[in-house]
Order: sequence, then structure tokens, then C-alpha cells
Amino acid sequence: MEWARREDERWAAAFKLHLVTTYDPPKGLAQQALSEIHETVTEADRPAEALFGDPRQYAAQLAGPHRARQARRRKTYAAVAFALTITVASTDALRGLCMTSFWFWIGLLAVVFSVVNAVVLYGDFRRHR
Repeated sequence: MEWARREDERWAAAFKLHLVTTYDPPKGLAQQALSEIHETVTEADRPAEALFGDPRQYAAQLAGPHRARQARRRKTYAAVAFALTITVASTDALRGLCMTSFWFWIGLLAVVFSVVNAVVLYGDFRRHR
């Protein structure tokens, strides 16, 4: 795609980078949006920034309907990570209780680490919603 102005080319690159790396849109959405933006910019003979505003904000606006899918995926990853780590940590704590107090404290530390990990993942999930 050939842009008439260098600033429009930079705007389009920033838009595409932010859309793809931040929102994980469905396949083809970024290219379709860029084609429509290019057509609008060419017809209006005005800079993309003047027509669409900040590329990050426009990417967020365009990705709005697709955010729920991404949030569900992130929540699923957090739940799986929490379940796995808490299971392993609890098993280690119980095994340590049966063996020696040293291994019990190591297992207990793993449980605490798992809970902290889950809180951080959940906080990251809430921030990206």
C-alpha cells in the first residue's frame, strides 16, 4: 500500500502495530481497516491523524468488540495457571508435612507463591479488560 504522505505511513504503522500487538484482532481485520483508512485518506486528501485521531485510540476503538474474546482467553490462562500451581504446591506441602518440617515450609512457601501469582495474574486480567 502506497501512502501519499510520510506521516500517514507512520500513522498507519503505529495503528497496525498497536492493534495487532495489544488486541489480537481476528485474521484480516488489520489489513481491512488499513485499506479503508487508506481509501478515506486518499479521497479526503487530509492526514490520517486529522481524520482518525491518535492511532492507539483508533485501534482501541476498532478492537472494542474483540476485547471480550481476548479477556476470556486471558482469564482462562490465569485460572489454569492458578489451578496447576496450587495443586503442585499443596501436594508438596502435604508431602513435606509427612517427611520433615523443612519440606513442609518449602511447600507452604510454594502455596504462598501460587496465591501471589494468581493475584498478579488476576490483576493483569482486570487491567486489560
